[in-house]
Amino acid sequence: PAWAALFAWLILGERFTLLRALALILGIAGVVILFSGHLFSGREMSFGLTKWLGLASVLFPAIGFALGAVLMKRTPISLPPIASAAWQIGLGSIPTVIVGFLWEQPQFASLTWVGWLSLLWFAVITLGSFAPLQRNRQE
Repeated sequence: PAWAALFAWLILGERFTLLRALALILGIAGVVILFSGHLFSGREMSFGLTKWLGLASVLFPAIGFALGAVLMKRTPISLPPIASAAWQIGLGSIPTVIVGFLWEQPQFASLTWVGWLSLLWFAVITLGSFAPLQRNRQE
């Protein structure tokens, strides 16, 4: 929401209130605290490649989602909200999968039955539950 407030101000010309500014500042401060590691321990902070990649993997999707939400408000499309969310999740996961396969070397053979069951649960139950909700909404 903090990034969306900033983009709504820049793109849509919405008012940037004190509350929105405070939300943006607190959001950024939270990310800094999370990634600072030893900020309050007195030890030296280090920002190696891994930490920068982690920071990018958190910030870029949040910023991209906020920008997409603001642009959808500016130029709405005639797509049901659930279908829109499904497309966003599907298209948004493509770069994640590509980077994941380039960066990591998956070991599917070492995945236990609990891991496969969890993956199946997420794919079928969690993501698949949107379809009946959308069908009931249209009736």
